[in-house]
Amino acid sequence: MKVPLGKLDTERMVPLDEEILDLIDHITHTRSHGRPLPHPRYRRPAQFLFTHHGRRLGQQAVRAELDRAAGLAGLDHITPHQLRHTYATALVNAGVSLQALMALLGHMSAEMSLRYGRLFDATVRTEYERALDLAKQQALTPLSGRTSLPLRDITGGKDWKDTPLLKSRMAGGFCLRAPAQGACAYANICEHCPVSTPSPARCRSLPRSGLMPTR
Repeated sequence: MKVPLGKLDTERMVPLDEEILDLIDHITHTRSHGRPLPHPRYRRPAQFLFTHHGRRLGQQAVRAELDRAAGLAGLDHITPHQLRHTYATALVNAGVSLQALMALLGHMSAEMSLRYGRLFDATVRTEYERALDLAKQQALTPLSGRTSLPLRDITGGKDWKDTPLLKSRMAGGFCLRAPAQGACAYANICEHCPVSTPSPARCRSLPRSGLMPTR
């Protein structure tokens, strides 16, 4: 549907779903065919969807019909601007991007669209739970292509509850990096890692190799 220039001096195309198209087809097939009426802005003859006694509906008539529909639904007074706000909020909570919302509303800046769209508390909670579940899955998923040592090998045969740190054995000592920290960025250069802890037997040879500063 083409939306003509409005108060924001913007013209845009707004998509219509099948339900709206079916409703428009029903109206055009059941109403009487009237003569074209002058367009209020361009003064060219145009076909109007809603007419009454051969005349196009004015703003007051549209507002009166909206009030009547709201009363039948058990709602208070509703304005067309409130419908626009509800439309934008529903789109935001359905996951529509800010760029798409700006195009649908005819806004030139993101700030204007953000005034309309408001996230419900339920939406925030749903997004939080979805992100939390994804984070848990990523934390529990083992890295592909790498085999982990059995727990008793890492703890030196002790029960893990009696081991304050799960130490990974490496050349010259142990790595105190916790499994929750994920993959190590140092790869095969553990001696340069800040969490590398040399064993006492290797402390004398490390200065000569240049991997440990001497005093």
